[in-house]
Formats: sequence, C-alpha cells, structure tokens
Amino acid sequence: MRVSGRVEREREGPAVVDLALEASGLPMDETLAEALPADMRARYRRFQPQGSIDLTGRLFREAGQKRLDYELTASAADAALHWEMAP
Repeated sequence: MRVSGRVEREREGPAVVDLALEASGLPMDETLAEALPADMRARYRRFQPQGSIDLTGRLFREAGQKRLDYELTASAADAALHWEMAP
C-alpha cells in the first residue's frame, strides 16, 4: 500500500487530513472480510469473492470538520463472484 499527502495539526480541533491511498493486488479473502464492518461483511460473504482487487482513494478532513471522510474506488481483474442464491 502506498500513502501520500499531508496531515496538519490545527491549534484547536481535529487535524486537517488529505491523503491519497493506493494498493494493488489485495486478495479478496477472509482477512479482508474481517476488516469490514459487520453489516458489510455479511454482504461480502454472500458473494464469495475470489481473486484480487486494486484500490485507489482519498482520506480527508477539511479544517473545522470533525468527521474523517473517504472516497474509494476498487477495480478487479482475474476475480470472480458467486452469489450464494444463484444456481
């Protein structure tokens, strides 16, 4: 995983954050499933993903904001999904 950008501590309140994230070849396995929030984990497991994904994204918080936001894009190559309800 590659992370670049800046984190600047404010005099008051949370730090300003602007980080670019990039990862390639992340395996879609049980380690990934366990890292997801519980509600997403259940949905993830229903599709029984196999293979790997590449991620790009951004983690950010503007001055004066409390919430840390993120944008992520995932792309898959040589991957497969099998929905548990499909024949």
